[in-house]
Amino acid sequence: MAVRMPMTADALGRSRFGISPCAEVVGSLRALHRPAPGSPHLMRWRARALDAVPAGPLSLLAALTGSTVYIPDLLTHRRRTPPS
Repeated sequence: MAVRMPMTADALGRSRFGISPCAEVVGSLRALHRPAPGSPHLMRWRARALDAVPAGPLSLLAALTGSTVYIPDLLTHRRRTPPS
């Protein structure tokens, strides 16, 4: 599935894309605790991460992410106003 967003060159020049560090952490937690069957590219990373990170400190974060698609907003805060 492709997403198309037609825009002018000027609009594209004013566009900003950002990565949420907390969302990346949540995604990594999910990959560690519930690997998707179609993600063999993550298996080596997952094995190294599980060896390197103690399970105890991650258990609370893993509980916060739950087993559903929803991620608590406090973990993936989005800016409500445009950056200055």
